[in-house]
Amino acid sequence: MAHNAGFDIGVVRYACAADNIAWPEMHFLCTMVMARRALSLPSYRLPYVVESLGAEMGAHHDPLSDAHGVVAVVRALADRAGVCTLADLAASQGLSIGHMSSDHYIGTVTNGSGGRNFTPIEVNMDADPSGYLYGRVVVFTGALMSMTRDTARQECARVGATPDPNTTQRTNVLVVGDINPASLRPGSKVTGKARKAFALQGKGQAIEVMTEDDFVRCLAGQRLDASVGY
Repeated sequence: MAHNAGFDIGVVRYACAADNIAWPEMHFLCTMVMARRALSLPSYRLPYVVESLGAEMGAHHDPLSDAHGVVAVVRALADRAGVCTLADLAASQGLSIGHMSSDHYIGTVTNGSGGRNFTPIEVNMDADPSGYLYGRVVVFTGALMSMTRDTARQECARVGATPDPNTTQRTNVLVVGDINPASLRPGSKVTGKARKAFALQGKGQAIEVMTEDDFVRCLAGQRLDASVGY
């Protein structure tokens, strides 16, 4: 169990890649994904989620305190759903438990979320104009591990940004998720959206490329030069 498990598991994957060793066998579930589905909050950082559920976790960023916070979230959401196993908790939120092995990876995702039936959005023009993403046009490429693509679009709109399905001359932010090599053009190391973004950058268009972790930090009101915290 982890809050923003996609980030933590990503660290394991990339560390394995750096040392040229196989990914270990792991099953995981993300409390941030579950909280986004179960709760309506101004922020989904761990302390806010814990407090909203009437629990305490101690000093944020202390590893043991953060672990206690995750357990508190799991217990509270399980109590709300009337379940007593992690599998049933995931199912109650319409989620599947993430799994990683030597040749396989799938994050904590919505069951049946492979389609593109997105919820209609309305950009919040009353959002904080000092927010990092306010007024920007955001494109996503690759699989997001901390939320569904539909949720990411909704979160963009909430903070005053406009999500766009394709890279165009309006794009000024490209969020790069987890890329499945099998989905790439033969011989290519980047997606079509990323390739077009780099081409537009070469012509002088200002497009900021950020990771999913960067995107989540921006949604939480942090600047990209601030310390990481969940």
